[in-house]
Amino acid sequence: MQNKLITISPNEYGLDKKNAEELTKGLNVPLKERDLLIKEFNETSKLEVNEENLPIFRDLRLRIVKNRTLGIVLWHKLAKDYFLKGGQFVDAIKRKEVAVNEQMEEKLMNAEKYFEILEQKRYEALQKSREAMIDKYVEDASLLDLAGMDADVWSVYLSVKKQAYDDTIEAVKKAESERIATEKAETKERERIRKENEQLKKEAKAKEIQDEKDRIERDRLFKIEQAKREKIEAEHLKKEQVERKKREEEDRIREANELRKQKEHDAQLEVERKKQEKFRQEAEKKTADKAIVNRFISICQESISPDLYSYLIDKIVPVLRKSRKLDN
Repeated sequence: MQNKLITISPNEYGLDKKNAEELTKGLNVPLKERDLLIKEFNETSKLEVNEENLPIFRDLRLRIVKNRTLGIVLWHKLAKDYFLKGGQFVDAIKRKEVAVNEQMEEKLMNAEKYFEILEQKRYEALQKSREAMIDKYVEDASLLDLAGMDADVWSVYLSVKKQAYDDTIEAVKKAESERIATEKAETKERERIRKENEQLKKEAKAKEIQDEKDRIERDRLFKIEQAKREKIEAEHLKKEQVERKKREEEDRIREANELRKQKEHDAQLEVERKKQEKFRQEAEKKTADKAIVNRFISICQESISPDLYSYLIDKIVPVLRKSRKLDN
């Protein structure tokens, strides 16, 4: 690691070598101390980063910081402050000495431009005078170069502006008169309209009253007519109800007669059905008795002797037939 300060050329800042050496003389000691620190830094950088070497790193860093802050930075501050105060000192001397020259220059300049100053004062006075004369005729007279006008030009300009102002005033007065006349005409028209509206309101009110009377009369006649219609409708409804009840009674009697006839017919059918059922059951019983007897005869014929068969037929079959009749 090398000191880079020696690469800075004093010529770049308008200084020769001697002046540069004088300025940096106070920096020699900090730089020599830093050369030693650089050597130590180069050796320390080769150490391994571990817990044991941490205090060595910290101690060297703090000494490098001290060399920078109490050496290089402090030198810079003191050197710059010295030249700053020197500059302020020479500025004060310059102001004091220049003031003497400026006072003499000002007096000579006033004498040199005496007539120019008189002319300027005359010009400004003429400008103010003409501004006062034309002020009410224009918006901002101070913006106009009135003093630069010749007398005849000024006279014509003033007359034109005054005439324009008077014409404007006259136009305003005429417009005001017309406005007043218009307002009077409008007031008169509004009064006419007001009276007409009042008359229309009265007529409308009268019409509204008459319409209400007509409505009441129509309602009265409507109610009378409605009462008549309701009476006729009630009588018609009553008549319909009587006729409906009569029809309902006739329908009820007819349905009752039909129901009675139907019941009588159903009863006759039921009697007939029972007779038919009885006949059917008797026929079925006769058929069943005959089948039982025939079956008994067949069994006996197959399983017993002819004499016993004849005896059974003569004795048992009549008894079976008699028993079936008793069951029925």
